Formats: sequence, structure tokens, C-alpha cells
Amino acid sequence: MSSHIEIVIFLSRSANNQNLHTACTDELRSLGCNAILVPGNFASLAVVERAVESSPKLIRCVMQAKMVLKIANAYYVAS
Repeated sequence: MSSHIEIVIFLSRSANNQNLHTACTDELRSLGCNAILVPGNFASLAVVERAVESSPKLIRCVMQAKMVLKIANAYYVAS
């Protein structure tokens, strides 16, 4: 029996900008996973409830991941 993630729900203030997330959602789709983008701020209970309600299946896991997707005028220094 194989177990994998079928659906990922992203609650993000930038979820309205589909072009920003295209690469990520395309990669997830290629792996057989559906990405649902929900715009909003997690500080709002109504927005969190909307994100939960957007799931077509029972939610099994919740993760918090803070990321910087775009850095302008910065240098990357590898150690």
C-alpha cells in the first residue's frame, strides 16, 4: 500500500498571484498532488476557516512554513 500526499492547501497573503506560485504548483501536480491556494492572513479566523473548508478531504496534517520566495538586490553567500 502506497501512501502519499494528494492535496496541499497553501494559506498565503500572496495566493492571489497565481504567476508567483506556478512553478511550485506545477511541480506538485507532476507528482500527483493537487495544490489549493487560499489567499489571506492566518491571523484571521475567518480566513483559516475558509482554508479548512476548501479541502475536499479530511485534513491529516497542518504545517507552518515561513518562506521568502523572492529576494531583490541580495547576494547569496554559500558556506
